[in-house]
Amino acid sequence: FVLKKELVSRVLELFLNSTSVSLFESDSVTHEFQIKLQKSRDHNEARDIKVSAAVFRALEKGSKGVLLSSIKSHNNKHPLGKHMAAALRFQDTHFGSIYVEGSDSRFTQEDVDLLASIAAHAAMAMHARQARKELRDKERLERDLRVARQIQRSLLPAKMPDNPNIECAVHYEPAFQIGGDFYDFVWLDTKHLAIVVGDVSGKAISAALYMASLTSQLRSQSGRYKSPARILRKVNQAMVDLGQDTMFATLLYFVLDIETFVIRFTNSGHMTPLLRRGENVFPLTTDVAHISPIGIDSDIEFGEANVQLMAGDTLILTTDGVHEARNKLGEDFGEERLKNAILESPQKPQDLLENVLRNIDGHVGGKEQSDDITLFALRIADLTKPTKLDSAALRDPETTDYSSS
Repeated sequence: FVLKKELVSRVLELFLNSTSVSLFESDSVTHEFQIKLQKSRDHNEARDIKVSAAVFRALEKGSKGVLLSSIKSHNNKHPLGKHMAAALRFQDTHFGSIYVEGSDSRFTQEDVDLLASIAAHAAMAMHARQARKELRDKERLERDLRVARQIQRSLLPAKMPDNPNIECAVHYEPAFQIGGDFYDFVWLDTKHLAIVVGDVSGKAISAALYMASLTSQLRSQSGRYKSPARILRKVNQAMVDLGQDTMFATLLYFVLDIETFVIRFTNSGHMTPLLRRGENVFPLTTDVAHISPIGIDSDIEFGEANVQLMAGDTLILTTDGVHEARNKLGEDFGEERLKNAILESPQKPQDLLENVLRNIDGHVGGKEQSDDITLFALRIADLTKPTKLDSAALRDPETTDYSSS
């Protein structure tokens, strides 16, 4: 604004027969050309100047300057004009038009060329100033995003759960500086471990802020209950009360009994968890344990299911960035490719995750990651002996006895 104001004043000083100088800009909504700055030689208030919109459109499209109200002088072969205008344009950026009114018809084409030259240099300065501002804003945003990324990382567990009966591994990779995926581990007591993997709608800072609030609620309620359904009922009500109508989260909440190896879980609109048992991979699905995403509606029913794990079982939890990783043909990685990758993987959870990621990379073929990816694997140690297993449960976890809360 300061640069434009200085330009108007200098043009008025330079052309001695000018009576006023105005800066016109196109309104971003109506696209009408309006006076944004004006200065008169007699210091009167703003004058009502009427100029054909065709003049400014011509300047926007490429004309450098125009001579207006021109007449032929008897003493001069070249036309003289009472008004003139020039475009404030640098490369493809148009900053407006400078319009000069005179006291009589004394402006020449040389005056127009001089005005156009001044306008071109002014536009270059405006572009440089705008570029510097955009660079500062970008640097500030990148700095803020780096800080936000560090804060978000600090909200995620730094270490895997430490217990000789289980082995865990996790891979977390946001698509941008910060993301909406999250995971957490909370010891409810000495024998019950809560495991959470989730995905907040949206991206970037809004998703990160919502995630911070959600994980705080999850940890707070996990200290009071051991039932996934009861915990999520409280968390859901708290998130609904926040009033973030456009935000919600899907998540898996598991509670593992370290001694009996029974898992109780609730799936809040999230990707289906998978269980590797021997040479098979089973989806853990049940209507009882599936509920709506968190934060949308407080009036929903909450249920949970029980599954008995056995020695050598591996539980795999993912977010949709895994399933929806697309190749150049637009094909998703999908659940079947994920199952096959899990089956051909080594037993150790870390090796399993690395093999799945190699399969994803091979599928997308170098295509840029468009969504956050989170993979979590938990394996029951081979030497453990889970209790109360029947033959059906050993073959297929889908046939175990599910119960609602």
